[in-house]
Parts: sequence; C-alpha cells; structure tokens
Amino acid sequence: MNILTLVFVTDYFKCAFRALYRVVFNVFLHPLSIFPGPKHLAACGFFHSYNNQLKVEWYKYMLKVHDKYGPIVRVGPDHLAVDGSIGWSEVFGHKRADRQEFGRYPGFYSPGKDDPIYLFSADRTGHRRQRRLLSHAFSDASMYEQEALITTHINLLIFRLHTFAERNEPLDAVQWYSFATFDIIGDLAFGESFGCLENNDLHPWVANMFNTVKAALMIQFLNQYPLLRPFGRVLGKKLLAQRKEHSEFAAGRAKQRLSLDPATNSRKDFVTYILRHNDEKGMSEGEIMGNLNKIIVAGSETTATTLSALTLTEEIRQTFSSEDQITMSSTAPLSYLHACLQEGLRIYPPTAETPPRVSPGDFIAGKYVPQGTRISIYQWASYHSARNFVKPSEFKPERWLPPTHPYHDPVFNHDNKDAFNAFSYGPRNCIGKNLAYAELRLIMTRVLWNFDISLVDGYESWTEHHKVFSIWQKTPLMVRLSRVARSEST
Repeated sequence: MNILTLVFVTDYFKCAFRALYRVVFNVFLHPLSIFPGPKHLAACGFFHSYNNQLKVEWYKYMLKVHDKYGPIVRVGPDHLAVDGSIGWSEVFGHKRADRQEFGRYPGFYSPGKDDPIYLFSADRTGHRRQRRLLSHAFSDASMYEQEALITTHINLLIFRLHTFAERNEPLDAVQWYSFATFDIIGDLAFGESFGCLENNDLHPWVANMFNTVKAALMIQFLNQYPLLRPFGRVLGKKLLAQRKEHSEFAAGRAKQRLSLDPATNSRKDFVTYILRHNDEKGMSEGEIMGNLNKIIVAGSETTATTLSALTLTEEIRQTFSSEDQITMSSTAPLSYLHACLQEGLRIYPPTAETPPRVSPGDFIAGKYVPQGTRISIYQWASYHSARNFVKPSEFKPERWLPPTHPYHDPVFNHDNKDAFNAFSYGPRNCIGKNLAYAELRLIMTRVLWNFDISLVDGYESWTEHHKVFSIWQKTPLMVRLSRVARSEST
C-alpha cells in the first residue's frame, strides 16, 4: 500500500468515524435525547429537512408521529415538534417578564441577498416597528372603510356564479374563490385588481406564485447543505427565474401604487394607511414593497383555502331578507356561520405548519429545552389529534357553539380549544386576521344567500390527498349551483 492510498484510507475512516460518532451522539447523548421520537430523525437533520420541505404529505406523517410519541416529539438533532395545546402559550405567546423570548428561526423566511427585510422575517425590534405601522392598515376602522372596495369584487363574483347556475354548469369552487380573494387583496395592496374575475382566469403573476413558493423552499433546503447548492442552481434554474420574475412584478406594482399622490388619490387601501402614518421610525420604501408582496400571498391563498372547505348553513337565509343587508357588521353576530368558519379552519388550516421558533434556553411543559433548539407546531396534526378534539376528522361546527346555542352538543365540551390558533398566536400572529374573518363572512354569506350548492360526484374526499409546499396545492373542487327560490317580495 503506497502512501497516497494510506492517506486516503485513513481520511476515509476518519470521516466515517466522525459520522458514526455524530449519529450515536445525536441519538443517545444529545441534550434532546430525553425527548421521544423516530431515531432516524434524531440521527440526522437531513431526513426532516428533505421530507418537511420537499415531500408533499409530511403533515400527515406528523400526525402519526404525535399520536405515537406524544405532544412533544424530537424531529431533528436540534428540532422539536410541539403540539398546539402546549406550544401556543409556552412558545409563541407574548414575552413574560421572567422569561426570554422564543425568537423566530432566521432560516425559515430567508430573503434573497437583495430582498428587503419584511414583517415575517424581521427580528423583534424590526417586527415591532413594521407591525406598528401596518396595524393601521388592518384596524377595524380601516377595514370598514375598505368594505366598499371589497364588496365591488364580491358583487362580480356573485354575478359570475349566477351564469353557472343559469346554465346548470359545474364549476371549480377553488378556482373561483381564488379569483375573488386575489382580486380583493391585489386591489387592497397594489391599488388595482389582478382582473381574475373579469377575465375568468388567473393573472400570470398569481399563477406563478406557487412555483415561486416551491423555489423558495428549494433554496431554503439547499442553503442548509452547501455541497448541494451547485445542484440547486442547475435543477432549480427555471424556478429561480420564475421567483425573480415574480418579485420584480410585485415590486413594480407596489412602486406604481406608492407613486400616487395622497393629496389627489381617494383610495382606501393598505397603502393609504401606511403612508398616512409613516414617519422616520416607520418603514422604508423597500420594506413597504416587500411587505405588500408577502401580504398578497398571505391574504389571498389562505382565505381561498378556508372557503373551499366549508359547508352550507341555513342561518344566513333566516337572518337576511334581502342581499343588501349583508355587510361586515351584520354578519359578525352569526354564531353558526362563525362556528362553520372555525371548523373549516380546523379541518383545513391555512398553513399545515408554523414558522419555527428558537429556544433561548428555557422550559417547555416542565422539560428544559437547550438554547438554539428549533420548535415547530404542525397545525394540521394538532387539529386532527384525538388528544385535542372529539371526532377530529369530522366536520362538526357544533364544537364551537356556546352552551346556550340550540345546536350546541355537549359531546364536544372537553375539546381542547387552546390547541387551535389558525392565525398563529402572540406578537407574531397574523396581522390580517380580522380582515380575513370579515372577508370569509361576506363571501360565504353572499354565496349561500344566493345559491344552493352540491358536490359533483367523485369529490367527496377532496381534502384527503392534498399536497403542501408551505401552502396547500389544492386540486379542483367541482360543485353545482342552483339559485335559491324566493318570492318576488323577498
């Protein structure tokens, strides 16, 4: 054996020994080894990263893992999955005086090198500064001022749906709800609609959004493993190009809206309130543009997801005698509709997983979690767990009704409602939560006031095979509409 061969063999065994040592350490000696979970996930972070970011039904696997190992499961060498019944209050809640903050995980929302820091990716100080300004655009007062703009798009949606009902023609509910929600959020964020409802088609930028999300996940995955980055540049070249095109279009739309003179522009949209309250402690133009881009995704795709998973309710037709009575404020007291919305969000949450947090070195459920440990809540798994909800796979709005409601069912009294927070929890919860609920109420009430809806045969198991790339990749949901028969005096 010559010297070169000897050196090669020696180095090979050194590497093999280090790898074996790391696996043994991670599984048996690591501080997180006290937490249960699949051994292969504890051994190497690659398994979780690959499956979580690139495999499309990982959320279902996480339900099985929680069912087997309990509410706190180790899913990586330095990563825990925590059930919502524990994680919301202990990890995602507001910082207490006696505890440090469980900060956001920087690697989850990874802006490009030239991208501005936006609300989701900002550190605690930057997040507080940006949220203070954005909160004006999402306040109850501004929401009611935006109602007329929102109603314009809902009117067009109802008009389009009537044409399907008149022809007795099936339609894809996912597609049409997406048209409406993207047009609404585009108008609110960019100052003009995407024209989806008008053109009966997705705008190219909207259609490209899903590819952009996949590109971001690929970048996120490959950035964790430097040796894989060159492969990503080759394999993901097209996706990266689409991501760049997507960002450039959004920046152009946002810049165009920002250029309008507030003195002569009477619009009531997000930018109106941002500019009205912006000051030297507010946001730069780049930060505003970055946030508007992200708001489009968060405020449209997730709303359409919930609308597609809801069922009918008769409460609407008993409450309103005419369609013009249906407003944001008049739909707010409808308790059964709210229960349906809550149950739709539980069965089919806007996102299957929360952005991870990072432990500062603190206790969760009485167990010490070392500093630097990533912590995730898999919402879909928490909401479908029999530990938290009776009949977790069944759509049962009754579980959300108060005891005084005639349809309340005491069988659900022991549901763990604390496990449920569809719009996250604490200081980084969804800033558009109230707007989302108002939009959901308006669209569902208008649709159900006008139409009876029935599923086309073959779509009964629509929710069972959906894929997730950070957001849901929804398949068509074909339905038939028929106009509700009313007397002429109604």
